[in-house]
Amino acid sequence: MLLMVLTSLSVRAKTAETTLWEGACDDGVELNNETVAAFVAGDVLRIYVTVPAGGGNFKICYKGASNNWAETAIPSIGNQWPWVNGGTTCADFTLTDADITTLTGMNIYIYKGENSTIDRVSKIVENPNIAEVTIGAEGICTWSSDKNLNFTGTGVTAYYASGVSEGTVTLTPTATTWGWQGYILTGSQGTYDVPVVGDEEAFYPRTNYLKQQVVADVVAASTEGRFHYIFAKKGDEEPGFYKLTADHTLAANKAYLETDADITPGTSPVKGLNLIFDDATTGICPARTLPKRKGKIYTLGGARAQRPTRGLYIAGGRKVVIR
Repeated sequence: MLLMVLTSLSVRAKTAETTLWEGACDDGVELNNETVAAFVAGDVLRIYVTVPAGGGNFKICYKGASNNWAETAIPSIGNQWPWVNGGTTCADFTLTDADITTLTGMNIYIYKGENSTIDRVSKIVENPNIAEVTIGAEGICTWSSDKNLNFTGTGVTAYYASGVSEGTVTLTPTATTWGWQGYILTGSQGTYDVPVVGDEEAFYPRTNYLKQQVVADVVAASTEGRFHYIFAKKGDEEPGFYKLTADHTLAANKAYLETDADITPGTSPVKGLNLIFDDATTGICPARTLPKRKGKIYTLGGARAQRPTRGLYIAGGRKVVIR
């Protein structure tokens, strides 16, 4: 059985980039202590460099009491010369509490180094109130996060697994998600800004068969009393849950299905589970076949689908899957 596990989703904090210096550096770039004072722990110092095909390096340090730039290293970066393997690229350095304490009242200096030109220096700041969620071309994937999010008005719909039976998984929509829970997301391919909310604003699903995988880890093979299913594709079929018969390393920010009984149709591990989208506003629609009655068909993003192929669509006010 050849399965392709869907990895077309990522979630990360929304970031903003501010240019601190830009040009063509022949020697080094200095950031004064007022600029340095604006950094807090968790901010990222990003260095854009251009080096020839053979590679090159640069160095970051600060001016200490000895007035010697070269020997005074920033704690988290160390007294080293990062090597870049050619071309135009950037290197990120996340500043720690120790860095901020050390750099108070100091200047940062970025040496040009060997065979390199420094093009730009930026500050990357995470917005703790916004998460960026990226959905791939399939338009559907499992997902988990350490944050509570509100998907209202984002164009993405989140579902938790409210019920299971032989051959099927019932998915119930929720406007808000709870951190450290597993979900299914549907939406058009793209990256979305999703607000982070507090516990009082997020819905906690009391029954949810989807388990979080916020950090990449091994999902154990199914055993008696604990059966595990991963979301994957088999050949040209639509994505679905398939029973794990061997241990599997699942990527971060994904989810898997866990049940206490084997719900594989016909107890065959080569068969996937059908998905039922239980939408409170449109009723329950088995999302595996296209309704036979005539009507307009739309993508999840609301665009008219003139010649729909395989995938998720809206038809007759309901989510459907064309197989």
